[in-house]
Amino acid sequence: MQIKTGHIKCSSCGAPLDLPEGTLKTRFKCPFCNVENYILNEDLTTGGLNHELSDAGIHKKLIEILSSSPFPPYDVFENTNVKKVNRLIIPVHWFLACTGMATFTYERGFKKEFNEIGFYDDDGEKHTYTRTDWTPMSAVVNDIRDYLVSANKQYNDVFRQLYGDVRNPEIGDAESLHFSDEAIDTKFDWSEAEVTGNTLKEMITETVEAKANESVKNISSRNENLDSVNIQKTESRVISIGIYEVILEYNGKEYTIYISHNGDAFTAEEIPFAEDLQAIVDEKTKEKDTVESSPKRTILLIAIIILISLGIMTIFAFVGLLFLLVAGILIIFYVPIEKECRARKKALEDAQNEINGKFAKIKEDFLNNKVALKGALSHVSGDPEAFLVEQMECEEPVA
Repeated sequence: MQIKTGHIKCSSCGAPLDLPEGTLKTRFKCPFCNVENYILNEDLTTGGLNHELSDAGIHKKLIEILSSSPFPPYDVFENTNVKKVNRLIIPVHWFLACTGMATFTYERGFKKEFNEIGFYDDDGEKHTYTRTDWTPMSAVVNDIRDYLVSANKQYNDVFRQLYGDVRNPEIGDAESLHFSDEAIDTKFDWSEAEVTGNTLKEMITETVEAKANESVKNISSRNENLDSVNIQKTESRVISIGIYEVILEYNGKEYTIYISHNGDAFTAEEIPFAEDLQAIVDEKTKEKDTVESSPKRTILLIAIIILISLGIMTIFAFVGLLFLLVAGILIIFYVPIEKECRARKKALEDAQNEINGKFAKIKEDFLNNKVALKGALSHVSGDPEAFLVEQMECEEPVA
């Protein structure tokens, strides 16, 4: 399905409205009488999702994103320059109630207890053993849900990261769309047939495979195999969804961050990251692991456990006391190693707490001062809405 262009007359003065090639906008102002015209055309978008974030909302989201790095730089707020905020309009194939179905085969393990003929325990009972029998199993796995897939190749991966997990999207109709004049239309260059054989197939396969794996999560299984997934489509529509493309610069390096229409999701190849802080934590971690996994510590610990166990079992014999005595001597050598291990662990925790605490204080001061990031969003300085940021857990950005 290709979007057609042409001349549509203004509903007020009758002047021709020349639609830009590949446009997805549904409202246009007449250049002659300035009346806004609503365009309803089967070759244009049938609905979608508006840009819902204000500049203050985008700024607020950026603070959350910059703070979500595992090791955010201490000067990230001071030295980040927001170079540009683009409001993109992405053409999207909306597949409604799309079904994925496949045969899932595996072997299920059943544990069985057997009596070992001719062998008896010390109390005269028959000696038993347990064996796992593997039985071939099969099941039909299916899943029905809506899928949103970009009709623009350039933004396919970005859009998939933002909306690939959306199960039941609440898509507004065409009349509800109000994209600003500054919004940028992206090209419709991926047909429904092309999308079906590529991204849609991959997404449905992942969904069905995840459901199949979930079905055997709590049982003993092996040799799991999912046959080729059969796709059954019903209805599909072309819609348009607004997303944000934020280009920022930190210490001479440019970063691009994409944010969903309502700010619920973001994706970026990378965000500002303090390598020096990570190096500190990595070094402390390495020191702790070296002590914990040292052969000397491991051998001493195993020897102490064995000797104490033997000593308890033979406590009323001279040899039992000997075992306990040797264990006590080994403990004398083990204690300083264990103290060093605990010291290394505490040093790691202290380093992490210091890094997190220092950044938390910097972030708190930044939010309280209400002076915005430099660049395209600097005008939101002083706006409380731009600084109402909840504490986020540190996580990797969506790649």
